[in-house]
Amino acid sequence: MKISGIPLVNIAGLTNHQLQEFQHSCSRLPSTVLPITSNPCIEFWFLLQFLDNPKSRIYESCQSVINNALHKFIPGYEKTETYFASSQAFARMEQNNGLQRALSSAEYLLSILHAEMDVALCSFTEISTRIMHLETCKGCTFKNDCRTCSNTVSTFFGR
Repeated sequence: MKISGIPLVNIAGLTNHQLQEFQHSCSRLPSTVLPITSNPCIEFWFLLQFLDNPKSRIYESCQSVINNALHKFIPGYEKTETYFASSQAFARMEQNNGLQRALSSAEYLLSILHAEMDVALCSFTEISTRIMHLETCKGCTFKNDCRTCSNTVSTFFGR
């Protein structure tokens, strides 16, 4: 999946060997490409918009996120382009301070991930990392000579 030119990577179902290959591939990417991973999928980020107290638990698949959790908040959710074009899912996510809730929850879960260094221990998403970087940089209008904007954001599989 791609949002605004940023490649998003869902890592659900990858074996340890595949994760190592993925990490190796990420280390060889140009500095202008930042892999932003979600485990198991971007729908986990959507779910965080609604959760007050995230727990470090693992969703085994994207379908488990959608069927066991996301449908409680966005009934009828489908992972299709047609659904996104016609639904109000994003508007629902923005209600009740959803973005701030998701940013805080994602950072908390990333702290667990970085402490344990094992993607199999909890579901997570790095979307918050990029959003916070973009928020910081919009104040200087993304000038090339800005140290903050020109520095690469560190992600679990990236720099």
